[in-house]
Amino acid sequence: MGTGVESLQSADNIANTLVYLRSLRDEGLQLTGFVFGGEIEDESGFGSLKPTVYNSDLIGIYIAYARAIKTEFPNVKMYAFSSYIAATRARVSQYLDFLNRIRQAELTYGQVLIDGFTFNESYVYMDANGNVRDSQLVVDDTESLYRSTPVYRYDVLGNTNPTQDSAYLVTLVEQTQAILGRTLDIGIFEYLPAIPAQMGEVDTSRYADMDFIIHYSDVAGIYAQLGLDYVFRIMFGADLNFHKAYFDRYGNLGMNYPVHMQIKQYFQGDLLNVSRTIPYDDSKVKVYAARQDTNRYFIMILNKDVSRDITMRIDLPSRVELTIRLPRRSYTSLIVDGTNVTVSGIGN
Repeated sequence: MGTGVESLQSADNIANTLVYLRSLRDEGLQLTGFVFGGEIEDESGFGSLKPTVYNSDLIGIYIAYARAIKTEFPNVKMYAFSSYIAATRARVSQYLDFLNRIRQAELTYGQVLIDGFTFNESYVYMDANGNVRDSQLVVDDTESLYRSTPVYRYDVLGNTNPTQDSAYLVTLVEQTQAILGRTLDIGIFEYLPAIPAQMGEVDTSRYADMDFIIHYSDVAGIYAQLGLDYVFRIMFGADLNFHKAYFDRYGNLGMNYPVHMQIKQYFQGDLLNVSRTIPYDDSKVKVYAARQDTNRYFIMILNKDVSRDITMRIDLPSRVELTIRLPRRSYTSLIVDGTNVTVSGIGN
């Protein structure tokens, strides 16, 4: 049937974009911002005819694009690059080079050319043969987002890279600010772990429910700690097994949806500092705490040890002092509302 490549034609996308923005302006409308590029390392479908970092000067194109738009529409926000980085591909240094080029162009032309940085996080915990990583490795892997620990994930083809990036997310956030010399909007188009693309890219059914819950909750906490501005997640799957925390195509709730809703409803406000007396590597417990107002607090506790129950003490000064036993591989929450404390959780 063909791939569509044969129908591709050259187009002046910069000029076309300006025409479109002008037409909106003439109708009294405006576009507040948009993202340049889409999975810009992925040549799937169109091969060498799809502009990627491998076969074109994508950053040069972006700079020309941003200059043209910002000159006529200075209030439109430019976000780059909807890129596919992933720790498994060892690409962080390459994107820092891109940002340095954009900064040099800003200095040369005296224009702000980037307002935000967005990227995709696509990975799996299964090799190309469909073998799932050990549960402990799956729940431990989120640590590699922000500190130098081993990376246990595969790329979306089920392959590993011997030079995987560790602590890449915090590196990307910090270096983006340092290179540009100002605060940017930083967001993630997040894909929770699925299976290799050739098997069904967004299918989560092969993972244990608790691995999914812990991974999901831990990533939400890490993103909050790093101060990311927004996170977009794929919402709909073909069936409930595809997206355990979301919806299927018919609007039915995923198996882990209550955890998703609890985090959405209560994990907001001011993030509190959490101190611990035992290092994470000695007691695989993560704690995140947020204050919604002067009387309401939300504390999320994850026991990421898949084989050991853990007893710990929670001390929220002038609010809560309690000792709690955490089942192995479990999610536990405390909602503190005035003098009332509600404890809930799930684990096995």
